[in-house]
Amino acid sequence: TISQSINAHDYLGNRLKLTADIKSEKVTEWAGMWMRVDGKDNKVLAFDNMQNRSINGTNSWTNYSVVLDVPKESISISYGVLLSGTGTVWVDDLSFKTVDNSVNTTGMDLGNTRPKKPRNNRFK
Repeated sequence: TISQSINAHDYLGNRLKLTADIKSEKVTEWAGMWMRVDGKDNKVLAFDNMQNRSINGTNSWTNYSVVLDVPKESISISYGVLLSGTGTVWVDDLSFKTVDNSVNTTGMDLGNTRPKKPRNNRFK
């Protein structure tokens, strides 16, 4: 994984699109560009790592994007590229751009999907 973090201040209340050109060679599991928006106490407010539309195998330069909302309570934005398994990934022309709400977000649903009560306590 390669990553960086920035202050979210300039993007508060906006929809942010992270774009990059990515090339892959012999990726055995998966690769993806990722972005995470954090609030107070490291609470994850938005996240996408492209796992549901991952980069696999060998591919020529292709433009990819991740789009997340940056709520007004955001503190930081972290982003980068990850590789799971073996292979090689190159990244170029990474950029940020605010977009309007006509551009759909790509983030994962971070809603509370945990059960309300314990279940399967015998782990069968």
